[in-house]
Amino acid sequence: MLDLSTPDLSTTYLGLRLKNPLVPSASPLSRDLDAVLHLEDAGAAAIVMHSLFEEEVINDEQMIDRFLVHPVHFGESPGHLPGLDAYQSKLDGYLEQIQRLKSRLAIPVIASLNGTSPSGWLELGREM
Repeated sequence: MLDLSTPDLSTTYLGLRLKNPLVPSASPLSRDLDAVLHLEDAGAAAIVMHSLFEEEVINDEQMIDRFLVHPVHFGESPGHLPGLDAYQSKLDGYLEQIQRLKSRLAIPVIASLNGTSPSGWLELGREM
């Protein structure tokens, strides 16, 4: 007799027990909550977020320091710069996206870090 029951597609990925091996990898789709919700509805068992690059975080921090923390003022220029509290860094945006996805999804959210130094891997990894 032919068995038409649903096959067990469960698997283990990065130590996570998943219902199936469908894991959309790092892509721009993970930047959009609606897109990720559609992926989950379509059967994705986990989501891998787009990568956070250490060099982007370092560059972002340097730009914040240069233009917002210690800016050189010329005439009316300070009135045209955003306040430091109004600026969201790349790291803050990435951490916010992790939180947003985790709060709405029932599937695991896997962050992706592209570090270039041992301290970057450790510090940014801890933040995540």
